Amino acid sequence: VESLRLYYGAADKVVALATADLNEILSFLKRDSK
Repeated sequence: VESLRLYYGAADKVVALATADLNEILSFLKRDSK
């Protein structure tokens, strides 16, 4: 599975992880870039 993991934080107190399917993101970008 090709997945993108994005770690992000807020106010140096909270760390969270967001995951997304890389193929889905690329398809979305290609579709909406026209």
